[in-house]
Amino acid sequence: MLGAVSVTVMKEDYSPFIVPLVRRATETIHESLVNGATSDERMLLERFLEATRHSHRPVLSMNEQVLIANRAASELLGDTDHDRLWTEVNHAHSMPRPTPAVKLQIGNGRPITALFHPVNDGLRTVGDLVMLRADTATPVPKRKRNAPRFSRNETLHLPLLAGRSVAWSEVVEKAVHYSQTRQRLIISGEAGVGKFSVALAIDQLRAFGEQFILRDAANQNVEGATRWIRRTAAALNGPPATVIIRHLELLDEASAQSVAQLIDAFDETGGVWLAATVTAPSLDGHAPLLDRFPIAIHIPPLRQRTYDIPVLVEHWFGKGSMTSEAVSALSMHRWPGNVRELHELLTALFAESGRRAPLSLGDLPAQYRMRRPRGLTLIEQTQYELIIGALAACHGNRAHAAERVGISRSSLYRKLESFGIDANAFLD
Repeated sequence: MLGAVSVTVMKEDYSPFIVPLVRRATETIHESLVNGATSDERMLLERFLEATRHSHRPVLSMNEQVLIANRAASELLGDTDHDRLWTEVNHAHSMPRPTPAVKLQIGNGRPITALFHPVNDGLRTVGDLVMLRADTATPVPKRKRNAPRFSRNETLHLPLLAGRSVAWSEVVEKAVHYSQTRQRLIISGEAGVGKFSVALAIDQLRAFGEQFILRDAANQNVEGATRWIRRTAAALNGPPATVIIRHLELLDEASAQSVAQLIDAFDETGGVWLAATVTAPSLDGHAPLLDRFPIAIHIPPLRQRTYDIPVLVEHWFGKGSMTSEAVSALSMHRWPGNVRELHELLTALFAESGRRAPLSLGDLPAQYRMRRPRGLTLIEQTQYELIIGALAACHGNRAHAAERVGISRSSLYRKLESFGIDANAFLD
């Protein structure tokens, strides 16, 4: 369900033609949505059909919303591997030197090599064609539970992730330590900090060769609460596997209680390792469920680890991809969307520029070029961010920005002068 169409009239104005009018309006909107939203899907389907027309090899055609697979690929992949595979695709594209092939441990646990081929619509990438190959080499033996992985003098890191701040180093240290245990783990933090990415990295560090199963609470409305709980129970009581419950905060109170009961009942000696991610560290009605996870990792927001921003930029797009002035400006931003916001912004900017030269300060949108004044109180920081966001949304129109924030124009002018904000920088 994407929405609804409603027409309300006075009783004396009612006409029997209103019902077919609403129905026709709904059909027209539906057709417009289909025609506008499926161009990418049609292109992915065309590439998929081209690749599978004369071959039975495992092939996927996918983007973040769509996954098209032939039977050979479905036999290699479980029904929960879309998110993880898409994470691998994004990582392959973000490397300084694009990585066309990635080794995966997904589906039934067999080693798989995935080869990525971008599907482009002109200069825009709409998804990827993924060729899968089951490796025939002898599987890596399971690592002993308490076997040491790092020497004391070795720098700790998480696969596919980067950072150098003290806050991030503490996250890495905990993640590496917990990767060698069977204790249930919960990963918390604000939206966009990379909770699921850390969970995937811990799974790779564990190297037990187990199946990976994702149970995303965001899918509960699609699957239905009863079926979602039943499939989660099957994962917890199944063969050895890594089970990740994502978006724990989206469970309603009844479902949260059911999951808590499942955790109490499942046998931890059966080889299933359970982890979960939650956006809010404390939720009404979810405390009993959160208590079922004896160990926790909290990922600080990006604004508390700005030293990681230059490292992330280099990790994603390569050394020298941005000027020092541009990186410095990014480090001054508050990043309410955290690492996800940073990655999406830079991905879009590099796509627009074609990466012909390092991104400079002038390439950044106006709201990211602004240097936030130091020494602001929490209330002043909130006011500053609201005003910057309003000016960006209103393209520098002061009257519209004041209305959007809910203050008078004279109050807005005083705030602009107080914060040192140049509204002209937001003009198109």
